[in-house]
Amino acid sequence: MREVLHCPHKKWGGQAYAGEIIVDQSEWDPLPSEVARREKVAVRIGVAETRLREKVKAAGGRWNPARRLWLLPMEQVLQLGLADRAEQERSL
Repeated sequence: MREVLHCPHKKWGGQAYAGEIIVDQSEWDPLPSEVARREKVAVRIGVAETRLREKVKAAGGRWNPARRLWLLPMEQVLQLGLADRAEQERSL
């Protein structure tokens, strides 16, 4: 979607100026910074999801029994396609 915002003519110092701002809207999914990629993220995996649990373990995931969640670096979460399962609160 593209929008154009027009600015009315302005006089400044005896000269007339006109401006135009063009806004282009598109999907943008920024990659996390290097620090954010290494940050541990809590991920919820169901008890019956044994294959997924094994993939998370192989990627360096650690089980947190107190929270009943898996912790692994954000980079691994993205590579495994688990971003939608990541908990809002990040933990160490």
